[in-house]
Amino acid sequence: MIAIVTKYPARREKFDDLLAFVTNLVKDKDKIRIGCSESHLYASPNRDEIQVASIWESLEYYERYVDELVSRFAVLDLQSELLRDEVRIEVYDTLDAGMINQVPLRSERHQPHA
Repeated sequence: MIAIVTKYPARREKFDDLLAFVTNLVKDKDKIRIGCSESHLYASPNRDEIQVASIWESLEYYERYVDELVSRFAVLDLQSELLRDEVRIEVYDTLDAGMINQVPLRSERHQPHA
């Protein structure tokens, strides 16, 4: 498994349009994110960047997804219209630090003192 972090540097005046576009990608109504087990969408507080963190079975699955995106959308038009800079993609390998399921649940961390 790998983690992919995709960073979309937004034009501030187009932030809402970019957010709608990226949200639709993550929702995956067309079911093209084959090999992706989960995704999380984040926005910077000052509304100048959107990030998507996703877990993929392999880099090959992710590359097939990107190829499909490129064939469906005018990527260069997207970049010039909604983005202030190029999309940045970071790939991370999964590491087993022996910590899976070791993080306490929110309710365990935030117990009121008696």
